[in-house]
Amino acid sequence: ADKRVIYSKYKIDPSGILTGSASKGLYDYAALSFRNDYMKYNSEEEFIALYEAENPGVTVNKLTLNNLDSIDQPVKLIYDLSIDNFSQKMGDLIAFNPFVIERQKNFPFKNKTRKYPVDFTCFKDYKYIQVFELPNGYEITSLPDPLNLVLPDKKGRFSYNITKMDNQLQMTCTFEIKNTVFAES
Repeated sequence: ADKRVIYSKYKIDPSGILTGSASKGLYDYAALSFRNDYMKYNSEEEFIALYEAENPGVTVNKLTLNNLDSIDQPVKLIYDLSIDNFSQKMGDLIAFNPFVIERQKNFPFKNKTRKYPVDFTCFKDYKYIQVFELPNGYEITSLPDPLNLVLPDKKGRFSYNITKMDNQLQMTCTFEIKNTVFAES
């Protein structure tokens, strides 16, 4: 399985800039894939430069890699980040998308009909927990409704929930694919 667990804790400043850390655990196929991809870089600095180029506005202040050479262990990445295009400031309001890193950029089922099957190669199991500390004096005016989408026969699932805790928001999100090939439709 391609298993990823991401825990992030961020602080939003009054101008809307985000700073904090993200810990990413890569297991099984995700760890193997990362190890193979990482070997293509000449240095950690080159890896960080490409990561920042692929994620505009993100600055990696520090990166720690664990278990890169221990193939029986998950790969652990710990990022200290700052993100300057994270939010939209509108007067005294700050609006933002809680999917900070690891955003799903392409949806494989966007066409109403498919001539070819969609092949995921392996099962997917992605879990995200992100905590956002709001600036002093700010309060939460609205939250999105929780969402739980399940594919027929429970072949996949996407769920998220955002909860308020004092001056913090916590987002939990799960993306699972339990079937590797989806036939043409």
